[in-house]
Amino acid sequence: MKKILIILFILIIKNIAFTQSINWTHIYHDGAGKPLYTGGFTISSPTFADIDDDGDYDCFIGSSRDNNDNGGKIHYFENIGTQENCIWHFVTDTYNDINFYYFDLINVTFADIDNDDDLDMFVGGYSFDPTVGIHFYRNIGNAQNPIWEFVSDKFQDIETLSGLIRNFCKTTFADIDNDDDLDLLFGNYFREVYYENIGDAANPIFVLVSSNYFDDGGGWNNHRPIFVDINDDGDYDCFIGIPYHLLYYENIGIPESPEWNLVTDDYNETSGMVKSPEFCDIDNDGDYDMFVGVLKGKILFYENIGSSNEPIWDFIGDNPITLDAGFYSSPAFCDIDGDNKAEMFVIGSSEVYEYYSCPINIYYYNNINTPEQPAWELQSSSFPYINYNNDGVNSIDFADIDSDGDYDLFVGLINNSLIMFHENTGDIYIPQFDSIGTMVINFSDDGDIKFTPSLVDIDADGDLDMFISSQNGIVGSTPGIHFYRNEGDQFSPDWQFDSIINSLFGKVDFMDEDNDGDYDLFLSESFFNNNIIFYRNTGDIYNFCFEFDCINYGDIYVGRFPTICFFDIDNDNDKDMILGEYDGGINLFRNDGFVSIDNNHLDFGKTLLLNNYPNPFNPSTTIQFSNEQNQPQLYNGAGKYEQIKIEIYNIKGQKVKEFLIVSPSPGHTLSVTWDGTDENNQPVSSGIYFYKLKINNTTKAVRKMLLIK
Repeated sequence: MKKILIILFILIIKNIAFTQSINWTHIYHDGAGKPLYTGGFTISSPTFADIDDDGDYDCFIGSSRDNNDNGGKIHYFENIGTQENCIWHFVTDTYNDINFYYFDLINVTFADIDNDDDLDMFVGGYSFDPTVGIHFYRNIGNAQNPIWEFVSDKFQDIETLSGLIRNFCKTTFADIDNDDDLDLLFGNYFREVYYENIGDAANPIFVLVSSNYFDDGGGWNNHRPIFVDINDDGDYDCFIGIPYHLLYYENIGIPESPEWNLVTDDYNETSGMVKSPEFCDIDNDGDYDMFVGVLKGKILFYENIGSSNEPIWDFIGDNPITLDAGFYSSPAFCDIDGDNKAEMFVIGSSEVYEYYSCPINIYYYNNINTPEQPAWELQSSSFPYINYNNDGVNSIDFADIDSDGDYDLFVGLINNSLIMFHENTGDIYIPQFDSIGTMVINFSDDGDIKFTPSLVDIDADGDLDMFISSQNGIVGSTPGIHFYRNEGDQFSPDWQFDSIINSLFGKVDFMDEDNDGDYDLFLSESFFNNNIIFYRNTGDIYNFCFEFDCINYGDIYVGRFPTICFFDIDNDNDKDMILGEYDGGINLFRNDGFVSIDNNHLDFGKTLLLNNYPNPFNPSTTIQFSNEQNQPQLYNGAGKYEQIKIEIYNIKGQKVKEFLIVSPSPGHTLSVTWDGTDENNQPVSSGIYFYKLKINNTTKAVRKMLLIK
């Protein structure tokens, strides 16, 4: 550990003259306008309120404080649809610039506390600080355009700690005694605390009535009581979320003097570590619908298909607003079904406490829009149906490692410290992965966890090499990123340990950041600052030399345990940055810099682009590709191939020459010869060039070559 701290100190000192080549733009919505690319919520605490007075509900979700003491924040999603059909639009993850470092998990409540016909805001959360209370923001604007004036961090001097070791303050306002003013209740460390309003609707005065309102003997933690007339009998009923259960108390008294009867401690058999229920008529059909926030970062949505007095709950799905993979999300992309549109795979743990034992989910999302504007629809939460017997998946990578035209799967395991290989025994259209798999690398003797394999042709020899890192421990007997060179070939890999790149923890991925023709290294560091560390390749495409450049690349920060992935998500021939994180979200940073035509994997499609030979070359080289699977969609109505091109680019991304191939015979290996000249048959200069295979103007693969004169 001392060695690691020294290295980190050196990196901080060296973090000076970094010149960033790419402008990264944080994107929040997918191609269909859905607010997909946002951070996760860990312990979900949703609140619905018509904050802009347009007749429909908007949504607010509290988030947690992270290891860097960035405080709890509030995500705001505006409903830009209608009362009957919600369309959520992400607006901000720091509503009203709220960022409380002393609140671990934040909760927001809205209520018209001064009876002026607009909503005021109350913020609470979990805190060890006994001086922290309910934060009160008065709306000095109006119902349509709220303007928040901070009034107090301890609303009416209400004590929320009650002498206990930690403050769990989640506020609820409701007219409990039916006297036309709002009373206050909140969950506070195993108890429900009730303050009665003895003032009036415009000038509330709260006095403590009970610090154990439901007299349930304690035992419930992190809860928030919610009051709603669920049976339409004219008085409030109450729901309280507790671990793995939802309590339902019916009021069997009268509105002025409620009497609470516990009907069930497992209402609707709601699954998950329940933290916060919420009720609202989200579809404007005259009855309450139910949303349940749970520990694994999801919001469960139940539509009421019954009536206002006899609800029948129909589970619509989790995460109706955005994507959340639970905990420790890690993204990967691959065109797994051969439709020329990449699918998205997101790893997530269902419960933080179960991370080191099953289950770990691999969520499979299909792109239902275009390659340029992907929109994601969940296909499965258990892809690819592989069971590791009490172990979990930490990271995956796809590659056509045996050059048979389809993608194979590499998996980093958690507890057994293995890198597993699962061959795709199907084809490019219908994948079928070997369920048992083959062990590639084994670190089990060291008892480490969270291994992350990354595959890239780092030495430009036409096959994929492997980098293995750990997010929170030692790889092998030495901390750092271990490099395994492929001493085999593109058909039969032979992984041989080569070297250790550095001594830090995190997930690595590669892209040509400075567009000089070789791969640079990015580390999403997950032990100290959780930043993106950038190492520039000062070598070349054949012999890499990674030199530290900066410790906080692009000032990009998404929270704890980030996992980095580069992929051309908008099909504009440059790599975008996608980051997973501890709270389970997916964060997209679009590459708005120059065009880069590097490609981590050998093949992105149904054809096989072979190596050029010789390489390096002078004066000419031959480029080959084949289509041994006889893909039917590559043919037109006359039974011949559609347009196939080989394009040559220089290191600046400028096209130098183009070869058009027409009507080849099915199943044959094809080739073109480039003599080192441009379209005007003029010799080009020495240097790195790229050759690209395109079918119907869709890029299938990209490779590098070197002209030496």
